[in-house]
Amino acid sequence: MLRRETYDALSQQASGSDFLQLISPALLSSLSQELLGMGGKIIGLKMGDRGLYVRTARRAVLERMGRARPADLAAWANKELWSPCLQAHFVGAAGAGDATIAGFLTGLLRGLSLEDTVTAAVAVGACNVEAADTLSGVRSWEETLERIQRGWARHPSHLDAPGWRFDHEHQMWVGPAGA
Repeated sequence: MLRRETYDALSQQASGSDFLQLISPALLSSLSQELLGMGGKIIGLKMGDRGLYVRTARRAVLERMGRARPADLAAWANKELWSPCLQAHFVGAAGAGDATIAGFLTGLLRGLSLEDTVTAAVAVGACNVEAADTLSGVRSWEETLERIQRGWARHPSHLDAPGWRFDHEHQMWVGPAGA
């Protein structure tokens, strides 16, 4: 949708390998900044088995979200996170991205912190891939949160990018906008 030349170059470079593995944190930061400039307030990009990337606007912009805005605007403002997926018994990926976004919206509307919302999002996505269809793997909100609280492990991940650091408490990467 944006930067067709970049997409074409990455597609050609991938030549049968996983396209998403070629997407760098710098590219995500740049694209998300462009989307924020177009009026986006919370940008979420599902990165397949690499997890979920999220970037948020400044507090003054988030304040204009209306009734669905985050409960703690200061804690959500000007953040950049990349969460690895949670480990799951993979059966199929149909609907995993949609399930992840549904988990994100649920966390947002229930007043969770951004980090907990992102974790809930990748958890719902992980539940989804444990079934072949788009819905039967998804558990209740309570079951999903309980599984997280029991220490649901994430896939190992590594980002070698300037300005990014791993947040051990939340088990996700924090980018320059959130540092």
